Parts: sequence; C-alpha cells; structure tokens
Amino acid sequence: TMSALGWTHFVAGRFDEAVKWTARALRDRPAFGPALRFHAASLAGLGRLPEARATVARLLDLEPGLTASEIRRRAPVFDAGLMDAFVNALRQAGLPD
Repeated sequence: TMSALGWTHFVAGRFDEAVKWTARALRDRPAFGPALRFHAASLAGLGRLPEARATVARLLDLEPGLTASEIRRRAPVFDAGLMDAFVNALRQAGLPD
C-alpha cells in the first residue's frame, strides 16, 4: 500500500511525498522491486541523482539485466505519457535502455 501511495504521488508530480511513501515501503520490504523503481524515479524527479542511482544499483542487484525496455514491456497498459515520464526518470537514475 505504501508503495502504491508513492506511485500515486509520483503520478501527481509530488515527488517529495512519493519519496516519503516509498521510503516507508522500503523500510518494511527493502527488496520490493516496485517500491525501488518508484523510489528511484521519484528521487530523480527531485534531482537527487546520487540517491536515485544508488537505488537503481540496489534494484539491479535484485533484478540483473532489468532495462527500461523491460519496464515498458511489463506494463503496456500505462498511459504513454506517464510511462515516458517514469522510464525517463529511471534512465536519469541509471537504468539502462
């Protein structure tokens, strides 16, 4: 639930609130992939790139080979503009194409 609240804030452009919720989610489940992805994207949205890159590094430790293309493939139902914003933020955070 906390991860989903973080996603909701990300979508609304409230990156500071998104980071708060995803950080709480990660305290409970540090290896939860969706929370790591939402956290990294939200940190990138705030311009906190070193933290975002560290989060993506943790994510890639858990999901080696994860790419932006794979994220797009996994969730094709997202609005194209929203997906672009999310994937671009993850790229800023160091997720490979």
